[in-house]
Amino acid sequence: CSVQVCMNSPWRAAINLILLEVNSGQSIARNKAVEKSTGDFLMILDADDILIQGSLLELYRSISLDFATDLVFGNRIEFGNWGIFARGAFHSWKFSDLKSQILRGKNPITHSGALMRRTWFDEVGGYDPNDIHAEDLGLWIRGLRENNFLNIDLPTIYYRKAAVVRAFSYWQSMELSRRRIVGLDRFFYAFPFQLRFQYFKYVLVEFIRKLLSEFRHD
Repeated sequence: CSVQVCMNSPWRAAINLILLEVNSGQSIARNKAVEKSTGDFLMILDADDILIQGSLLELYRSISLDFATDLVFGNRIEFGNWGIFARGAFHSWKFSDLKSQILRGKNPITHSGALMRRTWFDEVGGYDPNDIHAEDLGLWIRGLRENNFLNIDLPTIYYRKAAVVRAFSYWQSMELSRRRIVGLDRFFYAFPFQLRFQYFKYVLVEFIRKLLSEFRHD
């Protein structure tokens, strides 16, 4: 949230506001915030997402009942610029499918809708400062153990997904970061045309999503 919103919040006494002198990226900022925290569990809520009422309690109940679970996450409901809520990703992930998706560079876990154990986060080493983008995917890959991630089949987060097509340079930075994390960046450097093809697919999907959103609005 913005500094002004935090300062004016009715929960101001419970907010530990940390101001960084240099913008060092999300990974470093979040690691510094975790260093200041004192709780046993962590949840990272992005400024443009909305936590569904009661979902934090459900996540806590699920992770506290099983000490082998290091991370629990729910599903999400996506919304965009038109102010209409659209049904989002409602999956009931088995761990084997979840592991396969993560190791392939996909990210079925909505970062804002996940609750993590602090001890696990520290053991993994937190967010990698080198991960400028997809830092959550990097954390999942390094912290993946056998059956230690759990998906509860409940929506826990309203996730903003605006119909904005990113410029190629920004998209390329995000995609190469993701590819580096999963060890596939060498293929893109060897075959640069794949970047353009992937970007074309991305633009096409975003265009279709925008049309569908406008159709729902009408």
